[in-house]
Amino acid sequence: MPSKKTRIVLDEVKDRHTSHWDDDMMSWAQLQRAYDDGREQRRRYKRRQYLWILFWLAMLCLLQPCFTGSVSGWDELCARSLRRAGDAAYCAPMNTPDTQITVPFITLPNWVSAAAHCGFNVRPVFDELGIRTDLERLDEATISLAHLGELMQRCVARARQHHFPFVLGETFAFDYLPDIATFLATSPTLREAVRVLDWVRMLINPMVDLRLEEDGSQARLVQYGIDTRVGGLTSIYFVESTFAAVVKFGLGLSPELAHVSHMALSYPQPEHAARYGDHLHLPIRFDQPHDALCFPSGYLDRPLDGGFPDLHGQAERRVDERLARQSAGTRSAVVLEQAFLREPRLLGRGLERMADHLGLHPRTLQRRLQAEGAVYADIQDQVRQRRAVADLQNPALDMETISERLGFSDRRSFTRAFKRWMGMTPGQYRRTQH
Repeated sequence: MPSKKTRIVLDEVKDRHTSHWDDDMMSWAQLQRAYDDGREQRRRYKRRQYLWILFWLAMLCLLQPCFTGSVSGWDELCARSLRRAGDAAYCAPMNTPDTQITVPFITLPNWVSAAAHCGFNVRPVFDELGIRTDLERLDEATISLAHLGELMQRCVARARQHHFPFVLGETFAFDYLPDIATFLATSPTLREAVRVLDWVRMLINPMVDLRLEEDGSQARLVQYGIDTRVGGLTSIYFVESTFAAVVKFGLGLSPELAHVSHMALSYPQPEHAARYGDHLHLPIRFDQPHDALCFPSGYLDRPLDGGFPDLHGQAERRVDERLARQSAGTRSAVVLEQAFLREPRLLGRGLERMADHLGLHPRTLQRRLQAEGAVYADIQDQVRQRRAVADLQNPALDMETISERLGFSDRRSFTRAFKRWMGMTPGQYRRTQH
């Protein structure tokens, strides 16, 4: 029999590999193999942490002169990120460095248009960063988070007219996704139009994680995909860009929102705060618990002038077909991650039950993941970590609810896992965010 210390460690392995011990038994030999695999993964994770720290130190040395006098000082923002080594700068934390995490870059034409509007040519920046500009394969274009952040920083520095992030959001259009544009324009209500945000996250950028929340007579669209407390000034630029687009489309559908809405932003007032009124046209409140567009919930179900049921239904079917085609050609690891993000309740399932949900034989799913160099438990862990960090920023969710939403068997298992990810308990992390 294993020693007491070994049993404790293997219990942790059990929690990592299955949330239902009674339903998915593993032999001691299997547990030992899983423990050995986990030990090697932890070694790799520590190495990635060191590389991440070196990356931020290099960024500090290279970019400090560009951000003197920023929100709280570039030094302090970098120090906060270093204390959370392993956090991604522009999205929920994951165990992979920003140089390896990629997101779709279908919005490339919007960056070109926004740069021209701000008085500079973005092509030299693309060339410097090695960003390909192939419109014929735009659907396949991707960009690493590190390059995306660097691109935003350089565009802000080069803009001679206007504030680049606001212009990027205002010039955003669904040029290459006309079915989404049609769905939005023909929506009968704002509540129906908000469904577009799920498609934006899946087809355009997973960082744009906006969720509709209602609290009595108030509603808000909350941005959970970007943590300005970790990402610093660059992440603030992405929040500005996101909400510039949201306000543009929201006021386009329901102009009266301009008189009843306000913006709540989690960061202190930046030096360029005077430009907010010129672009957002709404009252701004800084140092708030969330980054959100707030408005009376009664407006969600008011009929919109552009409601067109027939076209609306056709557009929805075409978007669904596009998503199905995309999933068919997508790596299994990405399909798994998207399924977990869409339906968090699936996070409590083991590989066999998840394979059944995806219509695959467990061996087929396992073989595909191995061919991609991916591990089911790692993908499950990363999504749990992202959603845990996002949910902990919502004070309306208690620990038991979050634990259940993430598929853990109990709160204790959730606490152990979170401490492994972040080096602190969920309660400690929540206190650092408020």
